[in-house]
Formats: sequence, C-alpha cells, structure tokens
Amino acid sequence: AVLIATTILNPLTIPIIGGKPIPLTGHKALTIVFLTNDCPIANDSQPDLERIHKQFNSAQTHLIGVYINPKLTESEAKKHKAEFQFTYLQSIDRTHALVKHLRATTTPEAFVLDHTGKVQYRGRINNMYSDLGVRRKSVTENDLADAIRAISQGQMPKAKETKPYGCLIPDLADFDDLD
Repeated sequence: AVLIATTILNPLTIPIIGGKPIPLTGHKALTIVFLTNDCPIANDSQPDLERIHKQFNSAQTHLIGVYINPKLTESEAKKHKAEFQFTYLQSIDRTHALVKHLRATTTPEAFVLDHTGKVQYRGRINNMYSDLGVRRKSVTENDLADAIRAISQGQMPKAKETKPYGCLIPDLADFDDLD
C-alpha cells in the first residue's frame, strides 16, 4: 500500500497510449502539456504544439499531451489526435496523479522538466491569448519553445513561469457527475 500511495503522489513514469511509459527523469527536456479534447483554447493550440513537437522531438526531448478527463477512452484520445493532426505522445491522467504532482490548474498548461525531473518552466504555450476569449491576431512570444530550447541546452529559460489561459482543471471527483 505504501508503494501505491507513493506512486500516486509522486508519479515516476507517464503511461503512453500505444507505447511504453516515459520516466519523468533522464531527458534533456521533458514537456508535459495538460489537455482536454473539448477545451477550445487547448484545441486552438494544437498547431503550435505540433510545430514545437517537430522542432524539438529527439531521443532526449519529448512532448506529451496529458488528457485530464479520466473518463476519456483511448479511442476518443486517438480520434482527437487524428482530428487535430498532431503526432506527439498522448497520455490520460486517470487518477490526476500528474495533475497533483505538477499542481496543474489549466488546459492547456505546459511544464518543462529538466534531466532531474525538476520543473524549469510552467505556463502558457505562447501569447496567443491575452485573456480568456481574447485572441491576438499574431503570436509574438513563444514561451514554451524558448523554454524547451534553453532547458535542452542546460540553460535557464528567460521566463520560469507564465500565466496560462484556458479551461480550468476540475477536481477528479467532479468527473463522477459526467456521463
């Protein structure tokens, strides 16, 4: 029981849909972006996330989209991936262990971990949104890409934390009311 409790409070790996679990440590940069398949801002961010994935994807830098809805099926996640045409890894946080571990609050919210698993960046993908429902005509700041670049080169990102705009992550118990 102690091992199970430790795993829930401090996840050591992220289960990947259709693949092997990814450890939280041992990467130049591990990027985790919390998603829902029904958040308009998260969905609007998919092209930017895919560009970031293609730019930084290597054996030592991974981008993982982590769905926060524990009732989402793997089939629904794969359908979402096909609909928005992205190729990065997917996971479903059915117990909100990763949500709690990283203290995520919003979708989309990005975290970049260094080789020790320490969070070196937390926040928005870019400045596409300046507030809820307020979309810019063009992106002028690419916070997540800048952070991944710095961290993968062993440097500190310019901004360690930015404010993400999107859909709030409900408590796990709130999903019990959903059909």
